[in-house]
Formats: sequence, structure tokens, C-alpha cells
Amino acid sequence: MNKMENQIAMLLTEQSMPMEVLQDKEKLFEFVDTNYKDWYAEIKENGERNLISVKNNKITAVRNRNNLPTFHLYPELQEVIFPNMQEALFDCEIILADEKGKSHFYNEYDDNKKLIQAGIQIRSRSIKDENTIKKYPVTIVIFDVLKINGETMVNKPYSERYNKLLQIQESDRVKIAKNYNFAELWDRVIAENLEGSVLKNPNSLYELGKRTKNQIKIKNYKSGIVRVEKTEQNDKGIKVFGFLVDDESIKVEVQIPNTQNFNIGEQIKIKWLDMIGKKLIQPVRA
Repeated sequence: MNKMENQIAMLLTEQSMPMEVLQDKEKLFEFVDTNYKDWYAEIKENGERNLISVKNNKITAVRNRNNLPTFHLYPELQEVIFPNMQEALFDCEIILADEKGKSHFYNEYDDNKKLIQAGIQIRSRSIKDENTIKKYPVTIVIFDVLKINGETMVNKPYSERYNKLLQIQESDRVKIAKNYNFAELWDRVIAENLEGSVLKNPNSLYELGKRTKNQIKIKNYKSGIVRVEKTEQNDKGIKVFGFLVDDESIKVEVQIPNTQNFNIGEQIKIKWLDMIGKKLIQPVRA
């Protein structure tokens, strides 16, 4: 890979907002219209972020957000063809999608530990056997381009970079991120329980190796009350163990990033992204 291809990908900034705004569509739409009017809105896919290098119509290298090589984890990508693509560098999410196209990160199992829904974790981080690769092939969702057919794009506005993406031919293994009206997209996020949306400034440049404020992710958090059963101090603050007040069968472990202690029986408000079985995904204090 050349110098540019060896850079760490641009990182997104998460939009922090009160749950009462996030969970009130009228307030949320007003907030987005006020702060991000005319920005592009795309689905926040739930997979593994990677930069993909293409030469002579085929993928030659894949590197994750930490700039580590990952091509060996997805050998089926060796067969992907990009027609008329002599040289390119794409920013993408490698996902494992269900039959409706929804991307999943975590595996879900039933009470007998039988796999119900496979997530990208069944494919990422270690090499799998041929049967697993064949049964759970990954899909590339391309949402940005750093270089294409000899033209460097990092110094071009996102609107131009996105138009270049439209030149890419889609296939079973390659998809292009679509832009939506935010209000319509958020209705879909809620209805299909997607991870969230990414808002992108159409005039912004690609910021290699930086956390940008020109691409904002809004996550589809849920909220509830947890009753504290036990606390445990650690170097990051305090871990709270308890259960949801509305459903005591759901046990909760949530890290609170401070030194404040909590009394047993105390109730605190938390938020989380999803629930796999009886486990909350990414619970934090609301």
C-alpha cells in the first residue's frame, strides 16, 4: 500500500443529546433540521469498518480502523470484481446481513445455544472454516472514496466523492450506501431497529486519521431504569450490577465512568443500543 493507503480511516463523532429529544421525533427532526440542514443521511451499518484497496478490478488489501490487515479474514472477497476499476481506495463497512438486508454485529442464540441470527462477529477477528465462510458470506457497503482510477479524492467535498461512488457497479457482495431524507430514514431506523443514522456534511473533505465533526452518528438508543443489586469499583469508575425495573429477568451490567457510589436498591436511568436475548448491548448511564 502507498502512503495514503496506509493511513488510519477518518472517525465519526457521536451526537450526544438528551433521551427526551432522541425519543421524541418532532424534537429530533427539529434538532437535525436546525443543526444539520441539507446534510446527507445514511444508515449506520453494524459491522466492521475497513479501508479496501482495489487494483486491476480486484481487491488487493483490506485494513481495519486500527490500520491492521484483515483481508485474510474474508477470503471470499478475493472473488469480488469491480468492473472498469483500475485503482481505488474505498472506505466501507464489512457486514453480515440477514435476508432483509439488515446488518448484525452480535450473534444471537436460543436457550439451547443454537444460533438464531449470525452477526459479523462470527466472521471477524479469526479465520473460519470453509463451511462457515460459505454459509455466512460478508457484504461490503461502500460509503466513501479516497482514490479512484488514479484521482485522489480526499481533498474533494463529500458531494463529489459520493458521486464517484455511484460509478461503482453493485453486486451480491458490494453495495453502495444510499442517501435519504433524515425523517424518512429515522422512521425506518425505529421500525427495523437499526443501529442509527450517519449525517454527512456534503461540503466536507476527508480527514485522514482524525475524528471529524463533519460526519455525525445518531444512535438509536433505548432507555429504562435499572435497580442496583451490587457495585464494583475499578480503574474506570464503578460497575453497577442489577436488573431492569420493567423486566426483572433482564440482568444488567453497566459501567459508570466516575467515582460516585450507589446504594443497593437505588434506581438509575440507563440507555442501550440493542438487546440480544436477555443481554443489553452497550448499556451506559442516560
